[in-house]
Amino acid sequence: MARFYQIARLTQGSTIFPETEKLRIDLDGVTAADLIENDIAFQAAIAPQTWFWLSGGGTLLLNGHYIPVVRRSQNALINPGKFSLFTGRADNAGERARPPLMVRELFEELLLFEGETLLVPQLEGFQDLIDTAHGAIRKSGILEDGPRRALPLTLVPLKAHSVTIRHQGAEREYQLSWTAGPSNDINVLYLFAAECGLAQLAARDGEFRVTQDKFIGAGRDIYLYDLRSRLARSLTRPDNPRTISRGEMTEPLRFLEDLCL
Repeated sequence: MARFYQIARLTQGSTIFPETEKLRIDLDGVTAADLIENDIAFQAAIAPQTWFWLSGGGTLLLNGHYIPVVRRSQNALINPGKFSLFTGRADNAGERARPPLMVRELFEELLLFEGETLLVPQLEGFQDLIDTAHGAIRKSGILEDGPRRALPLTLVPLKAHSVTIRHQGAEREYQLSWTAGPSNDINVLYLFAAECGLAQLAARDGEFRVTQDKFIGAGRDIYLYDLRSRLARSLTRPDNPRTISRGEMTEPLRFLEDLCL
């Protein structure tokens, strides 16, 4: 089967040890047979006492109470048609060992514009990651050269728990905000605050795949969701604002909304 990512299947009591306020993960106990590389294999692996490490990403908190969200494709095997944060799955062992790297998914998938001007996120400690993501999107043709301006970001502290990861014989502790949902699919989430004008705000989906040396953009719709009114308006096409129900949200989006309210 095709490889689209590489997450690890963990077994409770063997390679993952969940407790009320903390989580321990032993990546040294993961074997090649535990590596999951596409959604078909992921669905087949769901079972009691089984967890999956690692997915993650996040979104922005604009002007105090608006968050961009993306609507998943109706053809997606996981959560088809649901509204989601900008999340994805780990690509390699390095990302599984260093969960904060999963924030790259946000910057790979969300492109914000004020009119025709690209808003380039500015975030200390993550700028190389952001610039690399934008460089790849530009190479794909989804993002053209044009006017741009900086969009300073500030980390929004979220309720976090201790996560200790054993990798290559060493242990490292992180304070992470995460959720898993009924399938025990662990998502580590980040939220960053920014201020910008909303009247001319637009967005583009930066996600793409490469097929036969061709870049194919996902082209999903991105919405601006008001946490106060629960109304969302499309940032990618003309459309009337609509309400998003809890049942239309992925588990990570419901989790983040609960933290923000």
